[in-house]
Amino acid sequence: MVELKKRETNFQTGFSKIDITPSQPLPLAGHIARKGLSKGVLNPLQGKSFLIKDSGEIVAIVVLELLYISKNWCTEVKRYISKKTGIKKENILISATHTHAGPEIINPDSGKRVSLYFHELKEKILKLILDSLSDFEESILYFGKQGIKGLAGNRYNLKKEESGEISIIKSENKKGFIKGIFICYGCHPTILGAENYKFSGDLFGYAQEKLENILSGQPVVLIANGAGADVSTRFTRKEQSYTELKRLGNILMENIIKSADKLPILENSGLNVETKNLKFKTKRLPLLDYAKSVLKRTKNEFKVERRRVLSEGEMRIWITKLEGLKTLIKSTKEMKYYPEYVTGEIQIIQLGEIAIIGIPGEVFQKTEKEILENVSRLKGVIVGYCNDYLGYFVPSEEWEELKYESLVSILDSSAETKMRKEIIRILNS
Repeated sequence: MVELKKRETNFQTGFSKIDITPSQPLPLAGHIARKGLSKGVLNPLQGKSFLIKDSGEIVAIVVLELLYISKNWCTEVKRYISKKTGIKKENILISATHTHAGPEIINPDSGKRVSLYFHELKEKILKLILDSLSDFEESILYFGKQGIKGLAGNRYNLKKEESGEISIIKSENKKGFIKGIFICYGCHPTILGAENYKFSGDLFGYAQEKLENILSGQPVVLIANGAGADVSTRFTRKEQSYTELKRLGNILMENIIKSADKLPILENSGLNVETKNLKFKTKRLPLLDYAKSVLKRTKNEFKVERRRVLSEGEMRIWITKLEGLKTLIKSTKEMKYYPEYVTGEIQIIQLGEIAIIGIPGEVFQKTEKEILENVSRLKGVIVGYCNDYLGYFVPSEEWEELKYESLVSILDSSAETKMRKEIIRILNS
């Protein structure tokens, strides 16, 4: 990354938000067991934007309450925004929160309703950007990180209660009013289960709505998903319900409020963006008969395990393992093999002394830790589900044949290593 020098002037920032809830019922994404169309709205889905300007350079960060986004659609949206606003395509980051209560839209050719929603969403994102440009004013930025407990934990080990950190960038105008807050926290927002058929931003949607209503001046609050591939509320939630969503959402909200009051100032040493396209090797699909035999064996093992009392979290481990095997069998039937390589973009936004690192998939906490520990000059913030969705970047030491993440990922175990090393190289260059 370029070594930026401290400037006398402050950044300019602009924020905006818009309702992106589909106007018609659509299939809900995220739970294999859920079939059919959505049935109403629990919390309106939100699209939000955070724009930063320095010396004529503008960066746009867009966070959408969706499960994921595709590269083709994202590229189209960026071109459209760039043409309409003049913001460079490479300076636009679009991220999904990974809510499992949003519309299934990964394929824009999957029906007229989805195609219509894609068109509406593109126009709404443009409005977000235009409104944020109109909101520009000189701002003081604050940045910090805070550990959080009691909210989530490792998806496979209930003893690992520590669920990472929340990273916070707070923007205040010269009068001292909060304009907006950008937050990144890595966690699967799956408090609502497959039984839920209503649109919702789940954990992040609830927390940011509460924050906007509580904070003075009702600033725009964006919560992006970070390194949450192996983090969820599987062992901390009491049930999968709206009541539990409120309880855990309030924990997240309270931690953000506590942290946002004591953040140090982020000095303006400039703004810089780097992007890098990487080729990732895909995994080999198994023979169909073998995959079916493994599914049969796993079902029998699950029957044996169910003879003892399993916790809700333990049940979810078995259920996701079976769902992963079914997904693998479906892929084997439909494709027989993946293309040998897929391409993904790493996007790094250097904002003063911090680096916002956009990754096109699901990142493990181990990966985040290794990146941050091996970068000397900048403070990194990992943002997942950015600009595309390539699935899980599973660390080689975490790779297990019958783990859900390994089963459903199209990438082989070398992908995480390549991605991690390249990010470290860029940040230290």
